[in-house]
Amino acid sequence: MMRGALFDADGTLLDSLALWEDLGARYLARHGVPAPPSLDEILSPLTLAESSVYLCERFSLPDAPKDVERALREMLSDGYRRTVPLRPGVRAFLDRLSARGVPMAVVSAGDGELLEAAFGRLDVRRYFRAVLTCDGVGAGKRVPSVYFAAAALLGAEAREVYVFEDDPNALQCAMTAGFRGVSVGEPTRGALWFPDFRDAEAFFRRIGG
Repeated sequence: MMRGALFDADGTLLDSLALWEDLGARYLARHGVPAPPSLDEILSPLTLAESSVYLCERFSLPDAPKDVERALREMLSDGYRRTVPLRPGVRAFLDRLSARGVPMAVVSAGDGELLEAAFGRLDVRRYFRAVLTCDGVGAGKRVPSVYFAAAALLGAEAREVYVFEDDPNALQCAMTAGFRGVSVGEPTRGALWFPDFRDAEAFFRRIGG
């Protein structure tokens, strides 16, 4: 029985990954510091706050982590407030879950203020009981804290909640903690999979309705 749905934001609900590509490298370039090829992979599971600390410590930047975090947020801000769209099929999928009475929430490593701005502009905020961020919970998606916090808000247990993610590592973390995994985009071992939300029928057939 599906008693809750948790959605990642960037790359899952929002077509926003282009905003994040090379974000750390672009910031380092302002300081004349070359970025290693692996930087995006290192930063992708981290919150903005964690990324800022990492950049400061790894590259001995003169700025304080809070200043770096503020600069990164400013680099992202315009896209979320003005241009980032929903991924194809998202609105119809949320409509269908809402019609079934399934409570929903967002769980993200992104910036809560920017996500709220994007969801408000796109008129989908009304679907979600909450938008939870890793910064707000105090832990990134390398541990399942944000998923458990969101499930508690939905009044559901992990085994009753489906987690929709495009990041295989985050999804594996959720599934190891007992949540049901749905991989959107790149397949994840052990998870249900569909390429995007336009293929919603495949998901509902798999769960029996």
